[in-house]
Amino acid sequence: MKAADLTLRAVTRQLRSMSALKFELGVLTPEGKMLLRDFDYHQVVKSIAWLKKMNTGGSEIYIRPKGSVGIILMDDIDLGVLKLLKDNSLSPACVVETSPQNLQAWIRFSVKPVSEQTATAVAQFLAHKYNADFNSADWRHFGRLAGFTNRKTLHIDELGKSPYVLLQEYKGTQIANGQELVRRALKWHEDYTAEKNKSDGLLVISTHPPSKDALKYFESVYASLEARFGKPLKNRPGNVFGESEADFVVCLKMLQAGYDRETVASTLLACSPNLDTRKKGHINNYIKLTLDATGKMFV
Repeated sequence: MKAADLTLRAVTRQLRSMSALKFELGVLTPEGKMLLRDFDYHQVVKSIAWLKKMNTGGSEIYIRPKGSVGIILMDDIDLGVLKLLKDNSLSPACVVETSPQNLQAWIRFSVKPVSEQTATAVAQFLAHKYNADFNSADWRHFGRLAGFTNRKTLHIDELGKSPYVLLQEYKGTQIANGQELVRRALKWHEDYTAEKNKSDGLLVISTHPPSKDALKYFESVYASLEARFGKPLKNRPGNVFGESEADFVVCLKMLQAGYDRETVASTLLACSPNLDTRKKGHINNYIKLTLDATGKMFV
């Protein structure tokens, strides 16, 4: 079977298992721009040739249902978590391998549309309970579309090849205990929100120094910004690109490259020039706000 046929098969099976009337297709370009399309099943299928061209050019291909329709994403889980979900009667509608041994699961908990707040509560409850990526837990998060390659530099192998995003399961399963899951999730979310409101909401930054790889990545991006905008970068009147703007760009690129929030935060803390004097007294909050802002660029 030709590669194009394999992509078509993966896409159609994933879309059918997610069972939505409309989808939001997201194409993240190498420049960090998200191209959004509201498509039905047939329109997504018809766009495969264009998606393959964009993917070959370095773009990431994402998908999510249009609206809150009773299905949520669990991101960054492994085979052990997948087995645990099945053992607990939470078999996914579909499972996508985004890189070797790294999975995304779409959980169908209702056949009817639900409120955005309820879907977010369910997503966060499951992420908390099964140690999935909490930052990806909400009612409308993008997952990867199978049949294309994962272009993150973090996953490029020694031969310079990117891994294919593989569709591992596609039964379209709806869990049997959806109402009970919603009840438990809403109760947990109420307690979680109350506890969170007691705290200052700041990101806990690791005291461990960032890895050499993270430091090298930060330095390379910062050096390219200095080459473009002048050295040294300074936050001063009349200067359109200073240290804070550089922090934003570096955080965005590190997140896109696959580094987690804690690693980006510790790297920014260690490497951002004059951070202790620029943001004296609110460094932690500054780093959290910067990460939150960059994270919204590719939800």
